[in-house]
Amino acid sequence: MRNSQPPAAARLAMICAAICAADTGAGPLLHEATVAPGTMLEAEGNDLFGQSIAIDADTLVVGAFSDEVEILPGQGVSSTVGSVYVFRRSAQLWNFEQRLIAPDAEAQGAFGFDVGMSGERLIVGAPQHDSPDPGSAGNVVDQGAAYIYRRVGTVWTLEQKLVPQQTLGAFARFGHAVAIDGDTALVGAPDIGTGVVDVFRRDGGNVWPHESRLLPTTAFTGPNAFGRAVALHQHTAVVGAPTEDNGGISHPDTGAAYVFERSGVVWTQQARLVPSLVVAGQAFGEAVAMTVDRALVGARDETVNGLSSAGAAYDFRRVTGQWNAATRLVATSPMQSERFGNSVALDGTRAAVASYWQAGSAGDQQGAVHLFADSGSGFQHAQLLIAPSTTRAAFNQFGTDIAITADRLVVGEPGFDGTSFNAGRGHVFLDDAGFVFADSFESGAMRQ
Repeated sequence: MRNSQPPAAARLAMICAAICAADTGAGPLLHEATVAPGTMLEAEGNDLFGQSIAIDADTLVVGAFSDEVEILPGQGVSSTVGSVYVFRRSAQLWNFEQRLIAPDAEAQGAFGFDVGMSGERLIVGAPQHDSPDPGSAGNVVDQGAAYIYRRVGTVWTLEQKLVPQQTLGAFARFGHAVAIDGDTALVGAPDIGTGVVDVFRRDGGNVWPHESRLLPTTAFTGPNAFGRAVALHQHTAVVGAPTEDNGGISHPDTGAAYVFERSGVVWTQQARLVPSLVVAGQAFGEAVAMTVDRALVGARDETVNGLSSAGAAYDFRRVTGQWNAATRLVATSPMQSERFGNSVALDGTRAAVASYWQAGSAGDQQGAVHLFADSGSGFQHAQLLIAPSTTRAAFNQFGTDIAITADRLVVGEPGFDGTSFNAGRGHVFLDDAGFVFADSFESGAMRQ
């Protein structure tokens, strides 16, 4: 999925091995492993492996929504069927565990466009899945679906296919964004009207009934793409609406993010988050992350210092039930079209913000990921990660998707050309406070 953009000047600053000596409470991240598509029975192709990525403990999940799959034996492969790869860590080795394909796989279904992981369950979005229309003999084109899998031992099996409680209509793209935490799952359908998010909650067994539909309490003229990004932590959900007009037609596509809280089985809107700096077309809400009482919202197309789509991210804190005004994070040396904030991740006092179109020594859209740490005075830049030299190249878009845990960061690099164009790769970085890292970080971002 390569993009044609005017060349951007290379911006790699002097690599600084001492950057992590700042009082951030975080050690540097060491590249631990690279994972790839393809198995003994299936060669890698134009998979865009790494477009979506998730991690929980010793399990890594990578989506390859563009994967070509032979649906019927002897009929040849179909395009953009999609698949998902699961890897399990043993010591420092990430071993392939299983390749998942939807049981009702179809051409152009885009299975694996987004993925989420929680314990022994994972969720997979397939936003271009054609759902059967209960009112006719045909299908609802691109209504979308999501799939929940459960691992027993070393085998992942489909637990339930999630569909909208009622027909949303063609091109709703249900499954464009998914999230799961414990017994709760979110599925966004951003392209139907102003967008919706459906909540499913496991009943104590292995059934996931529909619990609620999330919608903003204040209706704004759409399309707002509400549900293009979702995040979940226990009973709190954050939903991005990146094309919402904040302030009317003078600020089109500024975007917003909504926080919902569950009490019992009832979800209530708790806050509408907006950027402190309102800029037309900034796409605030294109990416969201959530942990405990903190939310991080990306605005990848925000203009910074007159540079279009340089991008920003906003850190919100919840104190005694109220969401405070955000701290704005931007790059110290912003570049036009680098799209800082295209993907964001949170875990405890660590945050990661990707710039998947950032230029580097390898050329345009090499991509990078900025790591921040909070030792009590807000997020401070700690490290800048770039792809290892074995995969680093122009247009690889390292940072298309990211996920973080207490000791690891995982990064998707879907544009990498392996044995096939845009085969893709995924990377795992390990926290190692005693390691002096000299090839994957530099000074690069600041708080404002």
